[in-house]
Amino acid sequence: MNVQTQLKELSLEIIKDNLQESYNLIYVDYKDNLDEQMDEMQNSIINGNFDNFDEKIDNWYWDSVNDSINEEIYELKKQLKNNGYSLDNFEDFEDVVYDIICGRDNSNPLPTLIKNTSKTPIFFSLNMYIDEDLDSIKRTLNKIKKILNIPFNNKEYDKDILYLLNNRCYGGHLGIFAIPDYEDLLMNKPMKFSGDIRLAIVNYDNGSGWHTILENFETPYYIFNKNIFIDETFKYNFSFAVCDMYSDWCKDCELIIDQPKETDKIINIKPNERLVSFIKNNAEYDKIFKEGRCSFGDMNIKRHRNVEYINEYPCGSRCKDCGTFWID
Repeated sequence: MNVQTQLKELSLEIIKDNLQESYNLIYVDYKDNLDEQMDEMQNSIINGNFDNFDEKIDNWYWDSVNDSINEEIYELKKQLKNNGYSLDNFEDFEDVVYDIICGRDNSNPLPTLIKNTSKTPIFFSLNMYIDEDLDSIKRTLNKIKKILNIPFNNKEYDKDILYLLNNRCYGGHLGIFAIPDYEDLLMNKPMKFSGDIRLAIVNYDNGSGWHTILENFETPYYIFNKNIFIDETFKYNFSFAVCDMYSDWCKDCELIIDQPKETDKIINIKPNERLVSFIKNNAEYDKIFKEGRCSFGDMNIKRHRNVEYINEYPCGSRCKDCGTFWID
């Protein structure tokens, strides 16, 4: 004698009881990274958080999340059927179930994306600008020694610092290059450097600079106030565009973040408004260029579409649209 099993009626409350408390809907492949998002990484450093990536991550993983939710719904329906529930009216609840699962997603792909991202040289600005024409090399030497916490009567590193000053080219920003973890860059905590310090003078406006090595040196602690810059985000960056070096050229300069002792020297570096303004201006130039226009004074010739060469004094290139001129 065949006895037909009576299927139980399905309700939204029953469905909710069979849902998980949380879900991980995003899978980050080991090849996924932020290598092509260095400008956004720089904005994160300036802003002090990674909030600017929220919308981007939603867009990148939308299809993946949608597929994961549909897979979870498929498994849910199998579970309900095995528990003796009729699925005839499941479609009545499907949109609500979709939203519930989406709302319970605990995925946080950003740490993994950051971990997968290639490390690159970072410029820690000491917010000291070295002019091309110096009134006094000795006075500038002493200023640098002060910010490095080197006693004036200690001559051990004078030769190295003078070597840097004498090769300053067009002058530029004084700072230290290192290759830290990206997460460290958001910590507004005291930082110091140890090992073979890469001290540099960098001019991001015209693409020049020089560096020296202070061997077996340890700096005081610095509070950088976001004076931290990803070198490759600049068109005329020091590591690659100017010097054509390997990405790990400053790996022997170690960044240390820990709790200073009461006897440790801590130097609070004021914000380098000049470099921050430089980055913001370039972001605005990029935006204008993407809109089909160009900006007078933008010296990146690639952001000008209608450039002609003038072969008469003074020779150079001129943008017909905005009038920006590049002299030879």
